[in-house]
Amino acid sequence: MKTLLKIIFNLLLIAVLAILALWVRDRYLGNKNFSFLQNPLVQQNKKEAEWKAVELAGPAKMTYQWKYNGAAYEVSLTLYQSLYNFYKNAPKSFVYEGELPANWETDFYQMFFRKNPSDKSITELAGELKKIASQKKMSDDQLVELTLSFVQNISYDDIKAAQILSDKAGAPASYSYEVLFEKKGVCNDKSFLTVALLQELGYGTALFTYDAEKHMAVGIQCPEKYSSYESGYCYAETTSPGFRIGVIPDIDPAKRNAVTPQAFSHFEDNQVNKFDVSKLGTAQIFLKTSGKTYEGIKTSVQIAKEIDTLKQEVNSLSQNLVASQAQINAQKKEIDDAAKKMEKLKKDEAINAYNKLVPEYNKMVKVYQANISAYNADVNEYNKKVDRYNLLIKSF
Repeated sequence: MKTLLKIIFNLLLIAVLAILALWVRDRYLGNKNFSFLQNPLVQQNKKEAEWKAVELAGPAKMTYQWKYNGAAYEVSLTLYQSLYNFYKNAPKSFVYEGELPANWETDFYQMFFRKNPSDKSITELAGELKKIASQKKMSDDQLVELTLSFVQNISYDDIKAAQILSDKAGAPASYSYEVLFEKKGVCNDKSFLTVALLQELGYGTALFTYDAEKHMAVGIQCPEKYSSYESGYCYAETTSPGFRIGVIPDIDPAKRNAVTPQAFSHFEDNQVNKFDVSKLGTAQIFLKTSGKTYEGIKTSVQIAKEIDTLKQEVNSLSQNLVASQAQINAQKKEIDDAAKKMEKLKKDEAINAYNKLVPEYNKMVKVYQANISAYNADVNEYNKKVDRYNLLIKSF
């Protein structure tokens, strides 16, 4: 009996010790990844890659082409397979000991701005962009816009976005070198690249994150009066081309990238595209830095307001024109029916009844013609607003 009790006691002791060991492991050793990038369950004791200079091997000439303000631009960089492999295997999860630090997200994002000593890509690319701006006699604000446009035109990685949105393992964030080498990325990847370039050019930057919408964008230091969220930084979208600084876009819920403004058609062949979109919610702001400010936001805000106003006016006019079409079509049918009735009365020689209908018929025709005239004027107004709207959304 004593032996049995001793065995039971030992088993209970082992169980308690096992539970205690698990508690200690979870409390004092952990790792954290940004929730919408990758599953937080990663190898605990993964050895961190050493950030020593990598021997440059496997050169690859990368050429990037894009448009800014209607003009075409091109830059080339020599990247290296050896550096790409280094970043591909570099740490992409936040590892901590003890309690999770309150500022773990800041530390996590900061990881992706760490550079290998052999990596000169950001400096060289920023230099190429400055050279273009100098040759084209661009202002400092235009250089910022040129840089943003460069990143916007890097392909959005739809496959990676689908992995992030899935319930599976997700996908890790990419270092800027990977984005340049692969010529693709999702919102966080392209935001990191934009921030790296703008900081190299001397501008103050920040990261805007939206957990609910699983989205990230860049904040560029600008006059606080015009800044997003009264933060001193203006929103800059990186996922799709054509977005002006300060314009906070709608988000495609299926891909988590910004919905590019679509051109309206003239009313005679009106085929306005409809989107299932969602609005961005409240932003969290990380990695604020100070530097030069982007002053062009004043113009961007004015244009953005005009675009929004025109969009509302075009949609309202479209609804009115559709209603006018229905009314005119009904009037036309009424006139045609009256004409048939009058023709029959004339054929039947019912002159009195015929003459009685003539004034009524003429009145209907007169109202119909006035409505047609008003309708055509509204169509012309609609088409003018459409032309202006289409010009503005393509002006960046």
